[in-house]
Amino acid sequence: MISVIICSASVDFLTSIKSNIAKTIGVPFEVLAYDNSEGQRGICEIYNQGVKDANYEICCFVHEDVAFNSIGWGAEVVQAFEKNVRLGLLGIAGSSYKSLSPSGWQASQVPAKINFINLIQQYKYLKKVEEVKYCNVSSEDLAKVAVIDGVWFCGKKDILTKYPFDSLLLKKFHGYDIDISLSVGIHFDICVSFKVPITHFSEGNFGSDWIKAMLLIHEKWRQALPVNKSSLNNFEMKFCETKAFKSFVNTMRKAGYSSYTCLKVLNRSGIGKRFGALLYFRLMIKCLSA
Repeated sequence: MISVIICSASVDFLTSIKSNIAKTIGVPFEVLAYDNSEGQRGICEIYNQGVKDANYEICCFVHEDVAFNSIGWGAEVVQAFEKNVRLGLLGIAGSSYKSLSPSGWQASQVPAKINFINLIQQYKYLKKVEEVKYCNVSSEDLAKVAVIDGVWFCGKKDILTKYPFDSLLLKKFHGYDIDISLSVGIHFDICVSFKVPITHFSEGNFGSDWIKAMLLIHEKWRQALPVNKSSLNNFEMKFCETKAFKSFVNTMRKAGYSSYTCLKVLNRSGIGKRFGALLYFRLMIKCLSA
């Protein structure tokens, strides 16, 4: 029923997650693991290979540094796709608003009404204690979103064959989740499930490669953004755009980008044209003062 596809960089992590999947999934499955310990292939290329090689209808993409915390989660996935023929992608974290501003799947400090997440987060790079991250304003088991996080998500083989990961644009390990969400989301529903609890043993690494990937994605999808699945009003959208762009500028500056480069990103984003001169001016000040 489910083909689990893993881009693997660690034999130890892979061994652990294979054992965990076998104990918890609860439905017929296969694990398609592709060695990428030297980073020789981009994750989009590997995921497309996984879709091609998959023997089952549902493809499940997962980072190897996770553990599934419930027995029978595979049945929940199968049921979700059976109940909704319009379901294109199913994740465990996502946002119902994807900003015009360059950003990841979520931006810091945005309204809780747009973020949907259900996982236990541990930290590898930051000195932080384990967090239970749960946000579900809908109180439903399935929430419709604009984009999902790539730590774990599932999709139908036929859909992902028709709308593949963009391996020509994204040649490394970032941005594939947002890009595939926007691609599939034009035609199908993108949802977050609250029936598949997991633990993620490391946080994301938001360095220069991540920044470059976000800029590539937002250039590609600029005419389609923002995506607003929560019916935010204009004030709420401006708030989200402000927080998203300021967070992105902070990340750029930490990575060594100049104020001038940040300003170029702002000018290219189209935020001023879409949301007005006042917001543009405020974000311009942020670029020059960060």
